[in-house]
Amino acid sequence: MAKRNNKRKTNRLLSDCHAEKSAIKRWLLSMSSGLVVFAIVIWGGVTLYDPETLPLRSIEVKGEFIKVTDRQVREVVAENNVSGFFNTDVEAITNDLRALKWVQTASVRRVWPDELQIVVYERKAMANWNDDYLLTADATLFAPDSETRPEGLPTLEGPQGTEAKVIERYIEIQAILQPLGVRVAELKMNARRAWSMRLENGIEFDLGRMETVARLKRFIGVYSNTFLTQQNDIAEVDLRYTNGFTLRLKEITNQPDKQAQLGMEHHVQKT
Repeated sequence: MAKRNNKRKTNRLLSDCHAEKSAIKRWLLSMSSGLVVFAIVIWGGVTLYDPETLPLRSIEVKGEFIKVTDRQVREVVAENNVSGFFNTDVEAITNDLRALKWVQTASVRRVWPDELQIVVYERKAMANWNDDYLLTADATLFAPDSETRPEGLPTLEGPQGTEAKVIERYIEIQAILQPLGVRVAELKMNARRAWSMRLENGIEFDLGRMETVARLKRFIGVYSNTFLTQQNDIAEVDLRYTNGFTLRLKEITNQPDKQAQLGMEHHVQKT
């Protein structure tokens, strides 16, 4: 009986040793496979990010440019040392392009197998703002170099943070004046929220604080004929009255008959 038990113990020990050796072999095999995969990944990464592997051979630039130039865009790309397909930092290029003052936004992407595609959207200035900035239709302020500022833009002014409000009022007033063929050259809102404007023909308007659009409509409705035919003789219109307005005429020294004719209009007009 004792011999039989000893034999069983010996067989069990041999079986355990065999199982342990098998586990060690499996672990070593697994480790070897892992190391091989890791080495392949490292080699592949180094190879793919080598500038000599899959080099970028063309750069396509898209966009409707007025102030931004194709050359500017390509200079930004060149400054970022573009070389290989995978090692080119498209995020850095995108950020540098968006830093250009006339760029609203930009996108950069790789196109397989060897192209970099860049799309640039340029800012569109609708007005000067407070003499220092340009203003877009969505109330974004930016300050480009003076030599790139477009000519002929209206000037809008207002306290900080009122850009959208001033744009809204400008659009309303310009729509009222459009049938007359005149345009706003300057529109201001002061710290007291009172409005004034100057037209391209030189006539200045004091619009006041309340019901500015309604009062301007009333003036145009009542006085449109005289406004059109005699606009070269009108210096200023004051609309700060509840139910009327006043006109101030230009100095007419060489035309006494015309001065007498226009003199009758130099008072409050009741509506």
